[in-house]
Amino acid sequence: MPRLVVCDLKGLLEADLPTPRPICHPVLYEGDLAMIYGWRGAGKTWFALALAYAVAAGIPFLEWECRAPRKVLYLDGEMRAARLRTRLAMIANAALPSEADPERLDILTRDMQPDDCEWPDVGSSRGREALAKSIEASDPAVIFLDNISAWLRSGKAENDAESWSEVASFLMRLRSQGRAVVLIHHAGKGGQQRGTSKREDILDTVVALRKPDDYDPAEGMRVAIEFEKSRNLDGGEIPALEIALTTADGKAVFVITQAKNDQIAKVHELLEMGANRSEILKTLGIDRFQLKRLQDKSEAEGRDFVVPDSRKRKPKSPTEGWTGYSDESDPVARG
Repeated sequence: MPRLVVCDLKGLLEADLPTPRPICHPVLYEGDLAMIYGWRGAGKTWFALALAYAVAAGIPFLEWECRAPRKVLYLDGEMRAARLRTRLAMIANAALPSEADPERLDILTRDMQPDDCEWPDVGSSRGREALAKSIEASDPAVIFLDNISAWLRSGKAENDAESWSEVASFLMRLRSQGRAVVLIHHAGKGGQQRGTSKREDILDTVVALRKPDDYDPAEGMRVAIEFEKSRNLDGGEIPALEIALTTADGKAVFVITQAKNDQIAKVHELLEMGANRSEILKTLGIDRFQLKRLQDKSEAEGRDFVVPDSRKRKPKSPTEGWTGYSDESDPVARG
């Protein structure tokens, strides 16, 4: 086995390393490992199919820009081929005249396999080898795997951290080939992605599709898109979107019904409830530097806020002010 190569800082800084180019800016880049997850019925497959089509066609999707057509392989392990065809036809009809080249969107589905075909299980080495051959034959820039439960069936692989490590190694090999992989997954009872949290360690982007609090099943698909993780932002943030799907006249169209900075709104809401800095950081799952960026952006929008220091007591009533507190004692407030 060859010895591992160790590089010093000078060598790293001067190395001729390719910069990953955006596939769908700013949410998906070359070699990214991403996850889209949500509760059953949230519209994960509709969302993933529309994104896959946009990437293959090189056309915008929602507020995101696909700057050039890319080869896509969609691995569907659950839906009937006839229903998959209907959905893709409706997505394609809505996208005309910017129709994707059929040769840039490959699809692998159970219903179109020969009777003696053994369906791959990525939880086994044999399944991963079989899937690798299909991927090599297609040679895609982006792979959609819909969904984890349908493709990962052996043992405790979906929930067990140790079992997942072999699948993670397989995904890392695909990344080393320059391929981006988008995993489609279910949400668990608590609303987070189902199974081991270790799965998120290697991911560059995690997108949650959540039904709004005022959602009515009669509406069809309407979800809020929340970015729980994105390594492509370099300190920035992606505004939360709320979208709805309309299907009429043989077309499937996504409409943005709401676009806002959810985190800033949540900070203001928490402040009104009397939350201090530690409580805000814990509730939003952010650090103090991210909170400072939210404060700066809110200030730029003309909505200043001051975050009470965690060490100061809360008011006993909504009318009682904060005591013993000044901006100078709060590193977030003083910037």
